[in-house]
Amino acid sequence: MTQLQPSNFKWALRSNMRNTFIIVLLIALTGSLIANRNAAEPQDMVRYVDFSRCMTESDAHQSAVANLAASLSQIRQQLDQQAEIIQKKYSELEIKDPSSEGYNILRSQIKYAEENLKFDGQMAQRRWADQENELFARILVQINQACAAVGARNGYSALFAKEMGLDSQFPDVATKVDMLSKRTLNWSNPAYDVTDQVIEALNASAAQPQQIEEPPQQQ
Repeated sequence: MTQLQPSNFKWALRSNMRNTFIIVLLIALTGSLIANRNAAEPQDMVRYVDFSRCMTESDAHQSAVANLAASLSQIRQQLDQQAEIIQKKYSELEIKDPSSEGYNILRSQIKYAEENLKFDGQMAQRRWADQENELFARILVQINQACAAVGARNGYSALFAKEMGLDSQFPDVATKVDMLSKRTLNWSNPAYDVTDQVIEALNASAAQPQQIEEPPQQQ
């Protein structure tokens, strides 16, 4: 039986180590290429939409928000006028005799006016909040409809709302923690952002004249 010489043994060991190293390197490179390919191409034609941009760049939504703000401004002017009238009555009250009947009547009028002002202010605030929520709900529905149109037209598998930017302004730390912890999407590739397409579809849909259904004619 032939014995393996020490020199031949060392050469064989080095050859095996070199072959093993090459195999491991090829496996690592192959895994890296597969990982990069998967990261570069979104699975199943997934795309992303920035809902905040859609709201700020929707012509119809911004017009409705401006109209609501103008209406609120008029209400505030009316409330300010009521407050000025009350202030004038207080000035009149200062020069009246506290023991007179006129003083008591004017004081009752002021109290009644203040209660009305408080009630009107609360009602205006509630009405404004309701209208604001209605606008918000409406634009969300319109954005989702535009997303559906863009997705169906391009054959996308899904459109996801983009993640909130980490540089967003939060009123306090607790709100920031709450909002960031509820994020369902932590990152999206900007190359697959289709917000421009959604905004275009959103504004195009709003520009189309709404069809008014004719009431059925009675026989």
